[in-house]
Amino acid sequence: MDLIETTPFGTSARIAILGPPGIGKTSLAVTTARQPLVVSKFGDRIYFIPCDGCTKPDALVSVMAVLLGVTEEKDVMQAIVKQLSERPALLVLDNFETCWDPLETRL
Repeated sequence: MDLIETTPFGTSARIAILGPPGIGKTSLAVTTARQPLVVSKFGDRIYFIPCDGCTKPDALVSVMAVLLGVTEEKDVMQAIVKQLSERPALLVLDNFETCWDPLETRL
């Protein structure tokens, strides 16, 4: 049985690892991504993006484009989505809250 395929989302799933700083969320994500079942499913399509340097959503899009080799596209976001949807991929967005909720917009 392929556990990765048996999600309520069909062939895709979104998983958030939440918690306060320093409890091992990044370590858990990296360890999970290195598991044999995960590697056999995604192979060379496991992408780890550290978002702590991306202070705005546009910066994250730029980093993703570089990582995925999307360079000279008119609609970069559409090209990223196309690249990720061509075949199974695991995308880990570490410290995603940095670009999702920039410091200047936090209460």
